[in-house]
Order: sequence, then structure tokens, then C-alpha cells
Amino acid sequence: MIYIENGKKDEIEIKTSEVLRYLGYGKNLPDENVKAEITRVTDEILSSVNPKTCFALLDITIKDNTIDFGVFSAFSKSLAKNLKLCKKAVIFGATIGTETDRIISRYAKLTPSSAVIAQAVGTTAIESWCDIFCSRLGEKFKKDGLFLMPRFSPGYADFLLSHQKDIFNLLNCPKNIGVSITDTLIMTPSKSVTAVVGLSDEDIKCKTGGCENCDKASTCEYLRGE
Repeated sequence: MIYIENGKKDEIEIKTSEVLRYLGYGKNLPDENVKAEITRVTDEILSSVNPKTCFALLDITIKDNTIDFGVFSAFSKSLAKNLKLCKKAVIFGATIGTETDRIISRYAKLTPSSAVIAQAVGTTAIESWCDIFCSRLGEKFKKDGLFLMPRFSPGYADFLLSHQKDIFNLLNCPKNIGVSITDTLIMTPSKSVTAVVGLSDEDIKCKTGGCENCDKASTCEYLRGE
């Protein structure tokens, strides 16, 4: 069964620190003009987002680093390691809608520097929505004694990007959330994500915010992309 969950604009949180990270500032600080432009573009994108998710709950088995999801199989040492405590997984597709792409396209023609900022803001927004969705999943499954592993997307480590097509075939993303995929595996709208989230009966206390924001990232055996 495919489930659909929608979000609201005011749920999305776009942290300036995250936008700056995607912009490559590192520990450096932007000047006042850049800060003002980030604020302006952030407000514009926040007013246009339309967060949606479709997902399925599947039983999984793992043998010799091949994960059998029932509807397709994937060979990935990294994903098998991530899911080694799991007998179930959620596969989901998420998006913040088409308007962010239109904003980026408009800026690309008029003000390329603002287009770069809009790209970073849009990426922060879709990551925020994925965090919100996973937090909701965590609360739901915690009642059943199950806990979420770090989400893992096609293209991370050795989990092949080609499995995007398997996920789209399973979830029917074009119909359910308005996201399509090209022959070259590019998603439209671009600020969209597909991912696998394992469900374990062991609580590893993974942070919803993801590996890049976790103080255990340097030692975690379930780290995304490792």
C-alpha cells in the first residue's frame, strides 16, 4: 500500500547556517549584502513550497550485501550495513513542489548570484521536509517498538542511482506527489528526494537532522554514504 503525507509551508525551517554550508562558506561569514539576499530569497521560497511525500512500508531480507525489498533487490555493502538491524524499511519520495524550480530559473536569467542562493535555500528546504517526515515516522513507529535508521538515498556510496527507477515504479511518484524522472535519472522538480529508512527494534538514537549534523558522525557504523 502507498501512503501519502502532505506538509505545510510554516513547518519548513530554513536555517541560514545550512544555506551557508551548501554555499560553501565553511567557517567564513558572508557580508551584509549576501545575508540580506539570503533572507529575501528564503522568504520567497518559503512562501512557495508545497511539501509532499509518498511512501511504502516493506519487509526486507539481507543476504551477501543484497537487500531484497520484495518488489526489487539492490546490491549495496553500505546500505546492507545501514539496514543490518532491520527487518522492515520505509521507502519514500518527497518534494517541495515546482515553484522553487521556477524561482531558480527566473534568477538564473536575471541574477545568477541569486540563483545560486536559491539553489542552496531549496536544498535546505527539501532536507527540512525530509527531516520533518522522518520525525513523524519515528513517532509513529516508536509506539510499535521500532526505531528509524539514518535515511539512505540512491546515489550514496554504492547504492546505485539507477534504483531511483525502482523506487518510482513502486511509489508512482508522478501520480502521487507530482515528481517525474528522466532517462538520465534526474528528478523534476529538482528539489525532490527518494530514500530508504530502515526500521530497527534497537534504538541507536539517530538524530533526525541527519549525519552531517550529528556529533557521532565520525564513529557511527551506520553513517550515510560510508
